[in-house]
Amino acid sequence: MEPRDIAEQLTLFEFSLYLKITPQECLAYAKTQTGCKVTNLIEFCNTYDKLCAWVKTTILTNEVLGKRAATVDFWVKVAEKCRSLNNFFSMSAITLALGSTVVTNLHLTWAHVHRKSGFESLQKYNEPTGGFSAQRTLLQQADGPCVPFITMFLTDIVHTQDQFNSDGDKICFYQRARWYEIITNMLKFQARTYNLQPNESTATYIEGQLREASAREDNWFWTKSQEVQHSEVAHADIRKGLEAAGF
Repeated sequence: MEPRDIAEQLTLFEFSLYLKITPQECLAYAKTQTGCKVTNLIEFCNTYDKLCAWVKTTILTNEVLGKRAATVDFWVKVAEKCRSLNNFFSMSAITLALGSTVVTNLHLTWAHVHRKSGFESLQKYNEPTGGFSAQRTLLQQADGPCVPFITMFLTDIVHTQDQFNSDGDKICFYQRARWYEIITNMLKFQARTYNLQPNESTATYIEGQLREASAREDNWFWTKSQEVQHSEVAHADIRKGLEAAGF
């Protein structure tokens, strides 16, 4: 599959989940981050972890060094395409996965990656500095439909709850006004739909991969990463031996 195809269908999938989020759920999230009152919001947020797991799985399960590096390049291209589509949610998840310890520890793999500079330019958008200031700047510049990185908005909602907690029966109107501002900015892109052509087979493939990857335990990624690292060290030793022998 082409990176463009994955990025477009992933964007449609994420946007369909984003559309289901309601202002009432966002308000409920301020008091409880779990439960039936925030079902759509949690489902949308959970795809972030699922996408991270899928990206890491495709890299760690690739036994051939060259193909493993090419897989990293592939995902960088997908993330770059997601950025051009204003799908900042998926862009952030892919970038986080590529920058995870289980992937960055594969030093020999990264030595063969061609799009390292592209990956490094994407990493700045995952920096939490200034309340994710780089992500907020992206949103301000977004023209057209968008799938926002909503983590910063959810953080703002919870902080507002903690900072301006109502006293007894009294209502803090500044707190309500602040929530209105945050939620409006968070959900305003629901009114702008994507003009992308759905591809049923690719969409089904993506959803299946997300399901499978999310079923893996966290320790699986660490164990698999260690195995790949050991194979890379062995590969490097063999290569040095062949070079020393004149091959």
